[in-house]
Amino acid sequence: MSVVPRLVKRALGIMDLAIRNRPGVIGYRLSAANDLNTAFSAPTDFLTVRSGDVFSSPTVQRNRAYRNDGSNRDLTRLWLDINDYANATIPGDTDILYLRLTEQTSAGFLDYGPIFVIPPPDFFETGRRTLVLTGTAPDLASRGNNLPPENAMRIYLPKFAEELRVYNENAAGGDDLYFSLGIGLVEMRVPADKARIYAESGANEILLRGSGGAVPFTISAGIVNGIQA
Repeated sequence: MSVVPRLVKRALGIMDLAIRNRPGVIGYRLSAANDLNTAFSAPTDFLTVRSGDVFSSPTVQRNRAYRNDGSNRDLTRLWLDINDYANATIPGDTDILYLRLTEQTSAGFLDYGPIFVIPPPDFFETGRRTLVLTGTAPDLASRGNNLPPENAMRIYLPKFAEELRVYNENAAGGDDLYFSLGIGLVEMRVPADKARIYAESGANEILLRGSGGAVPFTISAGIVNGIQA
C-alpha cells in the first residue's frame, strides 16, 4: 500500500499536509521535483520527519505564519514553506510541485509513494480550475486482466477532477498510451495523436504506461475546489 498525503491548505508560503500514520511506520522521507518525469525517475530528497510529528519548516516557525488547532491524532502534520528547500530541482512557492513520500520502518525506507501534485498558492482561489500535466509514460506491460502494473507512473491530484482529458502526444502510427483511474481498475487505451475525454470522472488518481515504447502525454484535469455560484 502506498502513502499519499492530503493537502489540507495551500496558501502563499504554506503547504499544510496531513499523513495518516500506518502501524509499523516510524518516519517519512519527502522528495520532490519540478517536472513529472524527474519526479518519477529521480526526485530530490529534502526532508525526513518522524511519524506523529507536527513539523514546521524554518520560515513558518520564524514567522509563526500558520497554525491549526484541530486534532492530529494518528496523523503526521507538515507545515511547509517550500522556499526553505528550493534549489535547481525543487521549485519555489510560486510554481507547481511534484512531491513523493517514502515510508520508513524498522527495516529501512520502503519504495517511493505516488507522485502527488501540489499547484501554486493561487490555484484554489476559484471553485473550478484546469490543471495541465505533461510527461512521458514508461514502456511497461500490463499486470494482467487489463490492470495497470504496480510500477506505472502513478499520479495523485490535489482534489478530485470533474473532467479529464488524456492526450497521446505521439505522431499518428506511434505507440499506444494506456491509463487507469485506480490501481485495481481496468486500463483504457489512447492511440497515438488521439485523446480520451471523460466527463464527471471523479478521479484523483491516474496511472500511465506506454506500450511498445515510452509515450509522451498531456493531461488536462478540471479540478473541483468547491461550489461556485
